[in-house]
Amino acid sequence: MNFDWSLLFNIVVVVNAVLAIFTVFREKRDIAAIWAWLLVLVFLPLVGFIAYAFLGRKLPKNRLFKLHKHVQMQLDERLNEQRKQLGHNAKTPADEVVLRSRTAVDMFMTTDAAFLSRQNKVHIYTNGNDLFHRVIEDIEGAKKSIHIEFYTFYNDQIGNEILDLLVKKAKQGVEVRVIYDSWGSMGTTRKFFQPLIDAGGHAFPFLNTRSVLLDFRINFRDHRKIIVIDGTIGYTGGFNIGDQYLGRKKKFGHWRDTHIRIIGSGVFGLQARFILDWNATSPRDQIDEEEVEAKYFPVTTTKGNVNMQIVSSGPDSDCNRLRWATSS
Repeated sequence: MNFDWSLLFNIVVVVNAVLAIFTVFREKRDIAAIWAWLLVLVFLPLVGFIAYAFLGRKLPKNRLFKLHKHVQMQLDERLNEQRKQLGHNAKTPADEVVLRSRTAVDMFMTTDAAFLSRQNKVHIYTNGNDLFHRVIEDIEGAKKSIHIEFYTFYNDQIGNEILDLLVKKAKQGVEVRVIYDSWGSMGTTRKFFQPLIDAGGHAFPFLNTRSVLLDFRINFRDHRKIIVIDGTIGYTGGFNIGDQYLGRKKKFGHWRDTHIRIIGSGVFGLQARFILDWNATSPRDQIDEEEVEAKYFPVTTTKGNVNMQIVSSGPDSDCNRLRWATSS
């Protein structure tokens, strides 16, 4: 009796197509991603599903949206208070820029609930030594909380200098929380942060992935670089925590990047993003809703000349907001 290989082939093709359709459509994604993954899964049956396991799977929404509505409510309340204090109708050159970019501003408000923050003070850094000199000064002056989130937090000279300072502040009673990416901070383990944990601080790898070898979702890396101090000073940009960013590695030479220091209500956007990422990452030591308002979003009377929106994207995003804005 001859085996009908063509029948087996047809069955495999049909089953693979059904599984591909089920796999792709079970999670919400944009149309381009749907077609791309369908083609990969249908025409590369085994290889396609392996690739999908590493690059295509999304994360459960219930793990990513804790505190989202409550945080946004607190932001709205704080901004309403600030508008009364700062004079919402005041016209500045920065306001004219906003009017010319109204389409992008409205899009970010709609897709990311990214509020428009006015009258911030912003300083730009393009040199790592200047940046970390100021960061260290600000951390030294922290009174209530220090929130740090970085793709790279290396176990090197600047990494240990920052860690020692965080340990010192934790011993003083300052709340210290650190999120680092296990892939970007390769070589930095939980043991490195143990002195901080022993001092009362907290440190977790992003989404609590302790090993890059066990992390199959290699597309979900935390490339954010965020520092928020006392809810009043914020940093974000391109520099990570590592000696190479200060020009100490011959292999990399002088590192040119851009980072900004923010004072004003623009810090609230960074704080909100950190809280969302923290509660998605930390299995314990969650930031309680009752603590959010007074502790992390203090009213500021800063009167600067920069308007801004803090816009983020990641595994909790159903669209690439930044790409939409730059292409519109």
